[in-house]
Amino acid sequence: MTQNTYQLPLTYEQILALVRQLPRSEQIKLSKEINQHMAEQPIRYRTKTFRHLMEQVEPVAEDFDPQQAKEDYLREKYSL
Repeated sequence: MTQNTYQLPLTYEQILALVRQLPRSEQIKLSKEINQHMAEQPIRYRTKTFRHLMEQVEPVAEDFDPQQAKEDYLREKYSL
């Protein structure tokens, strides 16, 4: 398979719409290619995507209560 690199500003939804236009056999071929590509990449490489996010997150406070945070969020969201 030839490898070309294209720099297109496409969203995930646009790519998905393009893939859905492919014949079923081509969709299966693409799926296998993606799976093979992902299997070849070490997990360390795949997790680099979120490394910067994880490094910027502040630690959770010791007194953090997830249930209370959920209630606060719902109260704010729905103006309760």
